[in-house]
Amino acid sequence: MKASYFIIFLLSIVSSFFTIGCKKCYDCEKQIYIENKEGEKVATDAYYEEEACSKKDKENYEDDGYTCTAQL
Repeated sequence: MKASYFIIFLLSIVSSFFTIGCKKCYDCEKQIYIENKEGEKVATDAYYEEEACSKKDKENYEDDGYTCTAQL
């Protein structure tokens, strides 16, 4: 009986490790623009990519023009 309680205790500790590290992160990207000879901004196929794992970081990136989507 004591062994089964010990096993349940160990399993609960192990399962807590999986939930402790679980954090909602976001992939944020912003298209890169260059300036041509005429001084016009032209969109490129390249993007700046960042990862935000806090609400504050996500909001800061969005304020800087990034589009953030939740990671799966």
